[in-house]
Amino acid sequence: MDKTALFKLSYGLYVIGVKNDSSEFGGCIVDALAQISSGEPERIAVSCMKNNNTPAKILENGEFTVSVLG
Repeated sequence: MDKTALFKLSYGLYVIGVKNDSSEFGGCIVDALAQISSGEPERIAVSCMKNNNTPAKILENGEFTVSVLG
């Protein structure tokens, strides 16, 4: 991962993508994403609706992807 990409995050819209063990994809669009640590490991915080399927898949897998919308 290019760690300098975190320094370029600004206010905008992001696609949060998730996949579970059975290769089912899901995701949502969020506007609340921020870098909260530049230490090891780098950390970001993302906020999405709790009643959405995406947070459950993130908790299940422990990982997600972020794509910036232009």
